[in-house]
Amino acid sequence: MTKLQHHTFYFQKDWNTHFEDIFRHKKIPNNPCFYLSLPSSTDSEVSPKGSENLFILVPLGVDSPEASSKPYLNQVLRHVENTIGESFTKEIVFQRVFAQREFKQEFNAYKGNALGLAHTLKQSLFLRPKMRSSKITNLYYAGQFTQPGVGVPMAIISAELVAKQLAKDFL
Repeated sequence: MTKLQHHTFYFQKDWNTHFEDIFRHKKIPNNPCFYLSLPSSTDSEVSPKGSENLFILVPLGVDSPEASSKPYLNQVLRHVENTIGESFTKEIVFQRVFAQREFKQEFNAYKGNALGLAHTLKQSLFLRPKMRSSKITNLYYAGQFTQPGVGVPMAIISAELVAKQLAKDFL
């Protein structure tokens, strides 16, 4: 994986097609945009010696059960190889597919959504759901669906903020 860095985003020339496919047409894209993470390029501890650790993320809409299918996985892998100009699929020794179905089953994520609310103005910053329920006394929320926002760092910050609020309210 000589051409790849730790984080790399690949967008199609007409990236609107990708997002129209997943949101408007409710289908998985043929030539999707994708994100690659190669953490082994900066940390040799994340893979066995002489190996790489590659993570591929294809943004998809919720309720895309075919996303975890073997045919779509193979299509995505070929697409990634063609896009980056390197072959790697024959070298794969361990592979795990984690799609909407898995997020739903393992984390009870609403509709298999891994990223929370959409990134629209009406669902950003102070307009995201609050950490404290307005309907049920002493009910607090933490995670990607609440303030401050999506992603692991924001979900951790959300938990820290709730913990501080709980301490303030009850200690």
